[in-house]
Amino acid sequence: MKHEPSLQESRVLRVARVMPKDRFVASHTHCFLVLEPRAVNDDLGYDTAFVVGAAEGLEVSVPPSRELNVVELVKSRSNPFADRISIGRASNCDVVLGDSSVSKLHAHVRESNGELVLTDVGSQNGTLVNGDRLQQHVPMPIKPGDRVQFGTVCARVADAATVHDLVHVTRTS
Repeated sequence: MKHEPSLQESRVLRVARVMPKDRFVASHTHCFLVLEPRAVNDDLGYDTAFVVGAAEGLEVSVPPSRELNVVELVKSRSNPFADRISIGRASNCDVVLGDSSVSKLHAHVRESNGELVLTDVGSQNGTLVNGDRLQQHVPMPIKPGDRVQFGTVCARVADAATVHDLVHVTRTS
């Protein structure tokens, strides 16, 4: 299954392409998820997997032929929980990951003591941070550069500077 960019993602990427880096960083103080490219279904029904991303650090490799898929870790206007950002497959989540391995409500991100924490809220297929499976309902700190996995959906946590750099690297590739 391939993740399709949403309108929100397209707007963020368009802004990152035209806005100077210092202004983009100043106006986007929240984190992002940079989704790793997923398997692509070919005409014969086989899946071809694209493996990207470094084992450590902020580096994320995106083949030039692939679209960069970036999701903002921000609240939607319709979410009634002011203290958390919901992540899941359901359309009423703040971050929607349209993949069958992702639970309808999979995880939450909150700010706690000045850092972001990720909590698996009882998902069927689990949540990992840097390869470590989260215990359900036990918050785990996350920061830019961390690799997170919701079911089989993999992403890097990124700050605005990294997103800006990725947009300009993939644009010139």
